[in-house]
Amino acid sequence: MAKKTKSRRRKKKKHSLTPKRPLTAYFMFASDVRQEVRAAHPDKRVTEITKVIAKKWHALTETKKTEYKNKYVAAKKVYDGVYAEFVAEHPSALEMGFLTQSSDTDSSSGSDDGKKKKKQKKKKKKKKDPNAPRRPLTGYFRFMSEQRPIFKSKPKNKDKNGTQIRDAITSKWKTMSAEQKEPYTKAYKKEKKTFDVTWKKYQAEKKKRDEAEAKLNKKKNKHKHKKHKRVSSGSESVSSGSESSRSGSSSSGSDSGSGSGSGSGSSGGSYSSSEESVSD
Repeated sequence: MAKKTKSRRRKKKKHSLTPKRPLTAYFMFASDVRQEVRAAHPDKRVTEITKVIAKKWHALTETKKTEYKNKYVAAKKVYDGVYAEFVAEHPSALEMGFLTQSSDTDSSSGSDDGKKKKKQKKKKKKKKDPNAPRRPLTGYFRFMSEQRPIFKSKPKNKDKNGTQIRDAITSKWKTMSAEQKEPYTKAYKKEKKTFDVTWKKYQAEKKKRDEAEAKLNKKKNKHKHKKHKRVSSGSESVSSGSESSRSGSSSSGSDSGSGSGSGSGSSGGSYSSSEESVSD
């Protein structure tokens, strides 16, 4: 028997600049005690260390647990505000499925102590059309693309990785006033108007192409169906022909058998008559 292969769930793609979700109460505790547990158990593997941390969490008093839960709730409030602002600034990312309208995309909460998240039904991602017009960059992304090389060129940012530079630019964007952001948002709105016209034109052309393709596929399927019907009817006629030939041969065989039987009977009759003539 063939072995059943487990289907791997594809990890949902996230926008590269999506704000990081805060650690839950349990994971805050785990990050606090992990080094201590590692030092106490240097020979243990990562999975074993995780089990030790989980036991420590369960042994923790409710007062101590509440402290961590309160920390999570406070961090979650900040995160919700940042996420809402981020979604408002990145409508294109929301349309493309990188983001959801709400920050509460899973069942994790402050009281969650390592429980499994509920499985979410994943939609199949549509293939991108290479001929589709590109959406213009939002004000935030314009600022990001402008500032990234400037931040990288600074000596103090030499050792910083891409994520750290991104976070630094994001924090700078947040501190900017509406007037400072205006040139970036204005450029986005201007390009967005042109994009909307181009997008409508592209959608109309795409609709025509899709309809023509659907008609062609329908025609092809119809032709295949007819061909299949002809083949199946042909095979039926062949099978019926072979059956009739078989029945014909069997009937002729029976007829010949009966003929030979009658012949032997007549010869028998002649033999008996000759015997009678000899006796006489």
